[in-house]
Amino acid sequence: MKTLVVILVFVCLAGCSDSKPKKSAKTPHAHIAINDPNLSINLFASWGNQKEFFIKEGFEILEWDTAKLELIKGDYRGGKQYHTGWLTIYMNDDRKYLTKQPQIDIFFEFMKESNLSTKGFGTE
Repeated sequence: MKTLVVILVFVCLAGCSDSKPKKSAKTPHAHIAINDPNLSINLFASWGNQKEFFIKEGFEILEWDTAKLELIKGDYRGGKQYHTGWLTIYMNDDRKYLTKQPQIDIFFEFMKESNLSTKGFGTE
């Protein structure tokens, strides 16, 4: 009888554990290289006429929230907002970032609310 109980407990525990690794929710990367082979064709298409320029210049892609953190640091020298909603940010140490705003002109609203200068930034 004890053997049967031990076997049943073992089978139950073995059946309850999942031997396959659990898939974790894919968390977006804060920084993505523009030449990352995992970038989707839709992302490239969203760059519009600037696609070749963005690739040639080797911008690093940032999520919008990460880009805001970089801007708050204040070590930027300018950039440009494009009709596609993409925004380039040039840093004083020659890093170049590319980010997609959640909506057009949110960059300028964020800069104003954060009391940050938009000197050096333009629009297309």
